[in-house]
Amino acid sequence: ITKTFAIHDVQALGLNIDTSALCICPIGAIIKYFFDTQKTETLAGHMKIQPWVKNDRQILDSRTIDALELLPNRHLGFSLFEFLDHTQTAPGARFLKRSLQELLLNTHEIIERQKIIAEFLSLPQTKITEELAPLSDVYDLERLMGRVSINSGSYAIPRDVLSLCSSILAIKDTVEGLKRLALFSKNSQFHSLIAPIDKDLDHSFLEYISFLFSHLHSPPPANAREGG
Repeated sequence: ITKTFAIHDVQALGLNIDTSALCICPIGAIIKYFFDTQKTETLAGHMKIQPWVKNDRQILDSRTIDALELLPNRHLGFSLFEFLDHTQTAPGARFLKRSLQELLLNTHEIIERQKIIAEFLSLPQTKITEELAPLSDVYDLERLMGRVSINSGSYAIPRDVLSLCSSILAIKDTVEGLKRLALFSKNSQFHSLIAPIDKDLDHSFLEYISFLFSHLHSPPPANAREGG
């Protein structure tokens, strides 16, 4: 660990004395897995280790999750996740799973989340379906970013680049759809939820992505050597 990150002590990663001993083995295992699977000799630009503390959430253990039938399990019946899952993207499904395993403890946050969900559900269903239709064009961004970013994209194929571009543009269209939905809402929290998302959009970057996407041929070739 110290050699990989060029540090003298693991506490330089932000770990305190009480937790550093417990983190050494997991961090070492992650580094070994990265080297074994990505076939690279450096972690520069690929990995950042920092402590992840969740004092505001109750993290459930596997036995509790099974007992409450929260997540799909071939040994159990219909789960709460399957009942609630109307997500259209892989990151959305993963977020829903995390939300069922890591429960909010702050009463104020729980109530505010309930208000936003209630307001969202009160909107016309046809309008929701129409405005959020671009979500169906969003691919698994976490996996795509991993393939495109590692080793300067050497693990990515043209199809990955095309999928990433179309996903980013679909997210832009989804944000625009959410802004239009907000016009139907009287809940200020719903507006405040959309505003920072819209603010974080880099419009010059989106123009570049749009240009790149319009110049990529579909279907893309099997590898970059064949153009695209």
